[in-house]
Amino acid sequence: MDGRRFEHSGMNPRGEGPDSGRPPWVFGQRGVPLEAPENTLASFERALELGADGLHYDLRAAGRGEPVVMRDSTCLRTAEVSRALAELSPAELAALDVGAWFSKDFVGEPVPYLEEVLTLQGSYGGWPMHFVELHDGELIGELRRTQQSLGQPISLRVGSVRRDQCLELRDAGLASVLMVRRANKSDLLFARDERLSAVAVTVADGWSQVPAEESWPFERWALGAESAEELFAVMGHGINALSTSEVTRAQNIRRLMALCGDGLAEYPLRVSELPVASGTNRAGSGDWLGDWKPELHVSNPFPYPVRLALELFVRRGAFDAQGLPVLLELQARESRSLEFQLKGGSFSPGGDPLILGLFEWGPGPGRKAGRLLLETTLRRVRQARADGRSQRVEMLRERPGQAAASMTVLRRVDSIVLRVENAGGLQDVRALARLDGQTWSGGAVVRIPLPAGFDDLKRGVAFSCGFWGRPAGGGAQELRRWAGGLPAEPRSGDAGWLVPGQRG
Repeated sequence: MDGRRFEHSGMNPRGEGPDSGRPPWVFGQRGVPLEAPENTLASFERALELGADGLHYDLRAAGRGEPVVMRDSTCLRTAEVSRALAELSPAELAALDVGAWFSKDFVGEPVPYLEEVLTLQGSYGGWPMHFVELHDGELIGELRRTQQSLGQPISLRVGSVRRDQCLELRDAGLASVLMVRRANKSDLLFARDERLSAVAVTVADGWSQVPAEESWPFERWALGAESAEELFAVMGHGINALSTSEVTRAQNIRRLMALCGDGLAEYPLRVSELPVASGTNRAGSGDWLGDWKPELHVSNPFPYPVRLALELFVRRGAFDAQGLPVLLELQARESRSLEFQLKGGSFSPGGDPLILGLFEWGPGPGRKAGRLLLETTLRRVRQARADGRSQRVEMLRERPGQAAASMTVLRRVDSIVLRVENAGGLQDVRALARLDGQTWSGGAVVRIPLPAGFDDLKRGVAFSCGFWGRPAGGGAQELRRWAGGLPAEPRSGDAGWLVPGQRG
């Protein structure tokens, strides 16, 4: 069996069955940034080609106040130019290439203007919905003028993390969305009392403390859910819409839940994580590898028999699996567990392999024959401990011959201190970390508060660390990192875990 056969098996990417075009709406976050450079017309068009209900993107002001689509305030990451976006003239803006960093297939891709994105049409007919993440409040008036100047009605929601900007958006006649990490009573009451259009959470479990059946007079959004398990969980919280870089994955899970109704307690494909230890490097092979025996749990979520074909799909690196592919016949609601051997890896995080599961069933009372493709990710992860004694974390060697480098993690009561210990030949280093969905940066040392209740979290919190620096002989900045999750973009892979240790 070939994973690409599954991918191109003729299944309608908008789904076949009762879910097509119905909430929760699926928005392509920055388009489909695993297939095309983020926040570009190419990425947005691909998302719409896949049948996304809408687009989620970032809006900033260029040098003369032009509303353009870009995530960062600087052009370094996506245009490889060390300039602030707000400094660029129209001519300099037009000269930016925000596609070459992604691949040679997108050389020359320009920075999109807001109006260009708002006038994109869905491949399925009609106009897509839009979720604009506002980074510059000065653009509120321009947003309203642009929306009004278009010759067709555009479904547009505008999000901000600032309450005052949300009120400005509302007063300007725009659908205003308060963006928060996790929904809490204060935010919900504010949105209700100020008649905002929606509340959007920015971490996967952001709605977990709000009962799905609890009624509020605004839309619930979830931004940035990626893994199959995250998407399955957020769809169970009564949300109206979500954004993701995995558009097709989300559509298939939406269809699963439409077919199964409200009684589905767990995702049908679950697999154990793949721990990656330090010091696993083999000559010329990189560090992000291992030899594992994952346990795969599968279940038939339907009240009728299915045929389930399981196989490994490799997105990056080299892997060998023993025990896959396999074909199972599952009775109604039947569950099974199986082990397989997986060996291999890659130089860099990101692009973890997938387990693809193609469910097929025949016709029966009240149903047609059908099929549904689901997947789960074989996540390679590292673990660090927040301890009162300094813990060394070794940076990955992501190319042959790269020098060893390391940082230390030290717990100080309710925070951790990260320090660059061995810069691996780089100079002018700046520490970088991602903890529980937030990014932190500083000089060679950075102190980060731990989330409330950290010591009660047996599994810990999502964590990664690293540092930027310049080679001693000159040249472009380099990023050394301990695991995935840095920089905070979809191709960088998953963060590891920071688990509780002794207080310092």
